[in-house]
Amino acid sequence: MNEIQQKLLEIAKEYIKVCEKLNLRYFALGGTALGAMRHNGFIPWDDDIDFCMPREDYEKFCNEAQKHFPDHYFIQTHDTDKNYYCQYAKLRDSNTTAIEKAVKDVEMNHGLWIDIFPLDGLPVSDKKKKRLDFIDFKLFRRRYQSYKYKLPQFHIKVANFLIKILLPSKHLAYKSCINKSKKYTFENSEYIWWMFEKRCKLHIRREWFDDYKMQQFEDIQIRVPVECEKYLEGHYGDWKQLPPEEERKPIHSIIVLDLNKSYKEYVK
Repeated sequence: MNEIQQKLLEIAKEYIKVCEKLNLRYFALGGTALGAMRHNGFIPWDDDIDFCMPREDYEKFCNEAQKHFPDHYFIQTHDTDKNYYCQYAKLRDSNTTAIEKAVKDVEMNHGLWIDIFPLDGLPVSDKKKKRLDFIDFKLFRRRYQSYKYKLPQFHIKVANFLIKILLPSKHLAYKSCINKSKKYTFENSEYIWWMFEKRCKLHIRREWFDDYKMQQFEDIQIRVPVECEKYLEGHYGDWKQLPPEEERKPIHSIIVLDLNKSYKEYVK
């Protein structure tokens, strides 16, 4: 493990401890689940950790978990940090600094983080409706993110212009995103999804997440979906194969990284 991965693992251990204390369901997601299954730890070039929780557990975590963390840990959401730009939560270590290029001028908590995604449902069998609902949600999410991100693509600018008529404020855009994502419940859906724009597939079955199994991840055991192999195949395809060398790089553009000083030292 490199330095950033060691610190991420520390944050993840605190997250797991609190989730288990509150009896909340959670799973490793994305590259974290892939790393656990393929490498028994981090993907060597990875620079983040992703977890997911069924919406009910996610909301309980956001509402109740903060008091169970050490003071320097911060659950960052739209409700706890007014300038935050995502519709899912991050657990940040406020004693560190990890400032991303896209939000370098945003006044918010910039500590190193792990991502925590809510799991929501999708329509049972109507693939066309699933895709339309997903596209509809993406338009509203882009509108919300446009308050902090400067997105240059022409079609996104057009979408933002049109939707601004209906959603003139960041708060309304956020609430619309959340209401749309909660349209179908995790428990009553055959398919599920989460707020992860680049790799979100529309054929992830809820039954793959009905329970968990334990998997080695560095020096701990973490929960992965009970049908993790099926999930990874649906999400990545041939997940056991390493990607081409040119694709083996971190996904975040962190321009200021300091694991020993609070972000507050850099944003005075």
